[in-house]
Amino acid sequence: MPSQQTIAATQVEVTAHSRLHFGLFSFGPREGRSQFGGVGAMIDRPRLQLRLALADDWSASGPNSDRALAFAHEAVAGLQLADDLRCRITVLEAPAAHVGLGSGTQLALAVANGLCRLVRRPITRLEELATVMGRARRSSVGMHGFFRGGMIVDAGKRPQDVVSPLLARIDLPAPWRFVLLFSPNEQGLFGDAEEQAFAELPPVDAPTATGLRHLALEELMASAANMRYAEFGEALYRYGRQAGLCYAAQQGGPYASARLERLVEAVRELGAPGVTQSSWGPTLCVAMPSQTAAEEFVRKFEALPEAHGMSTLITAAANQGARVSVLSDSSK
Repeated sequence: MPSQQTIAATQVEVTAHSRLHFGLFSFGPREGRSQFGGVGAMIDRPRLQLRLALADDWSASGPNSDRALAFAHEAVAGLQLADDLRCRITVLEAPAAHVGLGSGTQLALAVANGLCRLVRRPITRLEELATVMGRARRSSVGMHGFFRGGMIVDAGKRPQDVVSPLLARIDLPAPWRFVLLFSPNEQGLFGDAEEQAFAELPPVDAPTATGLRHLALEELMASAANMRYAEFGEALYRYGRQAGLCYAAQQGGPYASARLERLVEAVRELGAPGVTQSSWGPTLCVAMPSQTAAEEFVRKFEALPEAHGMSTLITAAANQGARVSVLSDSSK
């Protein structure tokens, strides 16, 4: 174990949230202009919760434990933590991977921040953390959201940027809810397949990128800030559909599959205007004005033939960032 002069705690617990991503502003070569950018929101559930305890050797258990352990080794080497640091990582709960909830970024940041808390290593620069952990290569919504929560607009990256600057952030109204619609045994693009998709997609033209940015700031963020649910719902649908059309060459349409497109229309026919796909999907999210409205929507949705085999989850927004709690400090 590290020396007593190094450690600040012997056991910490990290609780982080999931990330919804409503779409990028742009991608593809556009000389002199920023790339990517976009808008998303942090949600309270599904949660990521893990514990890190000093130990005689490295080990990990629980969902996504292999990935957590790999992130731990990256953090120790890249952030130059104590050479003799060894930990037992227990992943208590975790979102499903590669379904549009940003689980990889949240896990990487949770592990890195937990380890840093153990050894008194402050995180002073997001750029360093992103580089070491391999995050924020395109969107920085999950990076900013991990620390700040809420609804996030990132400005987009110029070639010299490691992390997209934070353009805007607000708390979402406390009564509002998102209903997540899951397609079991399906995943969105990730890894090499995602890299290839971006390499092959045609670039987003400047008017489309400008329109998406305007819609995000002047309609989505503005309606949420003023608690205008109906306007927010319509803006969310229009933003998600327009952003999704930029991927039509890969997806075949504005959503990851024709089935998801039919589900989106079915949801709107139930009187829920604010439905969109998160990231590459296949998760859909539906904005609702209250817990009661969300529960009533779920009852109606689950009665639809199109809902067969799907699962649902009602969640509030997460307007606070991740929490790192010391369970045992080094003085005890």
